[in-house]
Amino acid sequence: MIHYASVVPVTARFQRHRKAERPMRAAFAFVLLACLMSAFIPTASDARQSDADLVVVGARVRTMDAARPEAEAVAVRGNRIVAVGSNEEIRKLAGARTRVVD
Repeated sequence: MIHYASVVPVTARFQRHRKAERPMRAAFAFVLLACLMSAFIPTASDARQSDADLVVVGARVRTMDAARPEAEAVAVRGNRIVAVGSNEEIRKLAGARTRVVD
């Protein structure tokens, strides 16, 4: 005959321990995610730290953004669009070596 009375308290203690671990795991996952996001997501000030390689002004740009469906100019650094906006906003991103297309 098997006696199950000794198994019940051990299982209950194990479940209480597992429940106590859950908030700690969630906090660890949140901190890890925050660190990864801060390492790979550029801030708005990063876009202005270096000059754009190419600036296109005086254009009709469709942004596919409902809040701002059209713009006048685009700034490109490397092979990425870094800014879209008015001619005045984008000209500020041009430096001495920037190619400007009007």
